[in-house]
Amino acid sequence: MKKTAKKAKAKPIAPVSKSPEVKSPVDSTDEFPSPEDADNEPGVDIQPWSVADVETFFISKGLKEEAAVLKENEVDGTSLLLLKREDIIHGMGFRLGPALKVNRLVVELQSKAPVKAKWASEFHSSAPVSHSDGPSN
Repeated sequence: MKKTAKKAKAKPIAPVSKSPEVKSPVDSTDEFPSPEDADNEPGVDIQPWSVADVETFFISKGLKEEAAVLKENEVDGTSLLLLKREDIIHGMGFRLGPALKVNRLVVELQSKAPVKAKWASEFHSSAPVSHSDGPSN
């Protein structure tokens, strides 16, 4: 007579409870598109970009020297949202051709920024606010 060992049924192991993972913006592609993917994202939030992210973006566009100047000037995502054409063309010391390219890219990124970056457009408003209904005589 042959004896067979009975196999004990394995009890399912309960999953170990982990605390939810906290992702930094750099780790999460859903919340933080990489500078390389910024062209393909319709609502790119560049505000959390670091100086290094801004540098990476402009290097990927073939503007290595200009990326170095932006890095030297500590331009991060928030600063990029606030840049004006005048800052880029005259304030950074770029040659005209590359300055125009940088400006075009900055304007594109600013236009793709989500609505919550509305404060940037309010910051750019240079027209004085008039509180009267008409000319006072």
